[in-house]
Amino acid sequence: MEIKRRHLLGGIGGSLIVSHAHAAEPVIEEKKMNNNITLSTHILDMVSGKPAPDVKVILYKDTINLFEGHTNIDGRCIVISQNQKILLPGYYQLAFHVADYFKRQQYVVTDPPFLNIVRIDFGIAKNPVSDHYHVPLLLSPYGFSTYKGS
Repeated sequence: MEIKRRHLLGGIGGSLIVSHAHAAEPVIEEKKMNNNITLSTHILDMVSGKPAPDVKVILYKDTINLFEGHTNIDGRCIVISQNQKILLPGYYQLAFHVADYFKRQQYVVTDPPFLNIVRIDFGIAKNPVSDHYHVPLLLSPYGFSTYKGS
């Protein structure tokens, strides 16, 4: 099985390791018994110490856009719920469009901003420990952090 690094979508970051053997697999499929993987995220603004509302969030599998939405007033976004199609094992990318958020907050940032789109590449395991993946973003105009939440 050959593994190739492929650049996804221009901009900051955005690379994803993709296996050629799995490149043609379907990205999502209808819900099956005992395979209900859900995905959520939230953003905490580390400058204000508050949630970051109305940030555009896009979920990709390879270059396919699976979901597009915005964080709510609590900075949260349900990306894939139990009532929707489910995620198959593999690599995904969450893209957070943060530059517009910084402008709305009137933060002093460079022109162009240091962070425009924060991309987090992550994997969904074949036999995950949990049926829910939570990928939070801790954010400031000049840095970010993430972890596997619960």
